Amino acid sequence: MKLFWALGALTATVLCAQSNVRVFSAELSAPFGAVPGKVVVHDTMLTFVDSEKPESSFSVDKANVQSITRANDSLVVQLKKAVKDRVGESNRLSLRLSVPSESTVVEQWLEKGAGLPAPASADAAAAPGEERWSYPARRSKRIGGTDGTLIITPGRVIFESLDKVEDTRRWEMQEIKELKRKNPYQLEVIPFRGEKYSLKLSGSGMETQQYRELVDRITKARSARP
Repeated sequence: MKLFWALGALTATVLCAQSNVRVFSAELSAPFGAVPGKVVVHDTMLTFVDSEKPESSFSVDKANVQSITRANDSLVVQLKKAVKDRVGESNRLSLRLSVPSESTVVEQWLEKGAGLPAPASADAAAAPGEERWSYPARRSKRIGGTDGTLIITPGRVIFESLDKVEDTRRWEMQEIKELKRKNPYQLEVIPFRGEKYSLKLSGSGMETQQYRELVDRITKARSARP
């Protein structure tokens, strides 16, 4: 076992020399308290290294991440498929980084699109400084709703829920079947798969020019669908 982890450390050192690897001190929430360790972000993978029980460390592929949201001083990572840590299997991880400002780096890891195939990702092909739009938004439901933020990137439409991780969604432009705008404050996202999202925007809402540009992006991406 010691040899295994020695080899692992050596491999990590080599990766650090060759790739953009970031390492942060962090704690993983567990039923019995907090597990001290390290969060390692490397290209398409996020790894949590359990400091007390290294054999319980685990890695998460970017493709397996459904969403990353903030809850107080922690990052909540919702997974599509469960991973196994020292407690058992879980598809929801709560990480608290020792330096709160470093949480932004982990969030950006998901947004940069490093793990997406290169010509398929519009984000990856975007020019430096490409404009992103964001709007305070509320998702309307038959019963209740959820507050969050609507984010438009060059290649994605994202709704980040503030209080319900399960309501967070990320759609590639080509995954959107239709986008409806009744007025600057009411938007409806209808994907090819999954439920439609009715959103009420606040602030100044979405301007007509922005809506037309977004529809144009979606139309172009949709025409490239296989």
